[in-house]
Amino acid sequence: MKQIIHFIYILTTLTSPVFGQNVNPCNANTFWAVCNDTIYEYELGIDTVIPTGNILAEVHTNSLAIGYNLNNQGPGTTFYATNGTTQPKFYNGQDWVNAAPLLQTGSLANPGAYKNYCYYYYYRSGKASVLRYTGSAFDTVYQFPQGKDALGDLVVDTLGNAIVFTHVLANPFAPSDSILIVSPQGGVIKKYPFVFDLYNNYGAFYLNNTVYLGLGAANTTNPNTLIPITLTETTATAGNAIAMPDSLFKDLAACNGGLFTGIAELNKSVSLEIYPNPATYNITINWEYTTNKIGNLFVFDTSGKQILSADKISPRYILSTQNMANGLYFIQVVFEENVSNKKLIVQH
Repeated sequence: MKQIIHFIYILTTLTSPVFGQNVNPCNANTFWAVCNDTIYEYELGIDTVIPTGNILAEVHTNSLAIGYNLNNQGPGTTFYATNGTTQPKFYNGQDWVNAAPLLQTGSLANPGAYKNYCYYYYYRSGKASVLRYTGSAFDTVYQFPQGKDALGDLVVDTLGNAIVFTHVLANPFAPSDSILIVSPQGGVIKKYPFVFDLYNNYGAFYLNNTVYLGLGAANTTNPNTLIPITLTETTATAGNAIAMPDSLFKDLAACNGGLFTGIAELNKSVSLEIYPNPATYNITINWEYTTNKIGNLFVFDTSGKQILSADKISPRYILSTQNMANGLYFIQVVFEENVSNKKLIVQH
């Protein structure tokens, strides 16, 4: 592992605009970190993190996620958090607002979001589960088996899958043992063995096809660092640690995740046909349907960048590829209850 260069940045010296007025929470290659009731934006470099100067003060939260505004109040994309125990809250562009519903028991923690997908960990009577928040209700997506617990933060990919780290419930100092990919419908579509010292993991985010885990000063292996984790179809691999400022961060979030090429073919509830493939000027996107007649189309390049989209498409949809550069792309059609994906090669 390359040498980690530690540096100290005095966060309180930042003078910045207020989020919700002229700050975009989804800037390219940036993420947000919670510290001392303030959210700070950072740009991710090759081996460093650089403060952008954008902040949101007086947030009064220790948890953070970024997604579409499911409550239809304020900016279209915003921050989600918890009120500390049993209620979600969101930022409406001026203030933090407690949202329904208020759970009567247990506690919410570690939200993770991407667009319309927003998840929370839920703890009740010593058991952990993953809940999906819809803007007005919670649905249980995944219940951890006996003896297993969530470790660290939730992150969400562009297919709406929750990426979950697990470890042995009885030992809080135990390293992680696996990474689970949990679909929006609740099934575990992938399990990766992943043994790593994640003690004092305070947050995580998904950016440019990579999961980043934040480790605090109490982690003796990699204190005050970000750990990049790359998921392929068969492996989960930790990369070289990146130094973080020596501060008491509580959570991390980003919203330019992209697409995991390694699991892009795993959600296959509807079988897509794309022809011709390779394509020159146009393709036809078709599927057999019973209830999945209408879908929303997204096209990603190999870096995970969304380059095209179309709402409410029907079978035998014609897509022009004339202005697309030669190369590999990923076609995604999002239906009401599932997501389907297909690879496309453009060759003029």
